[in-house]
Amino acid sequence: MDAITLVGNGKEVAIKDTKALGCSIKFNG
Repeated sequence: MDAITLVGNGKEVAIKDTKALGCSIKFNG
């Protein structure tokens, strides 16, 4: 499953994929 976490005022989005051995992707908007 994918876990999506919104930090701040939605400017920083952290996506964590447990299927990808805990790969984490960060997007700065």
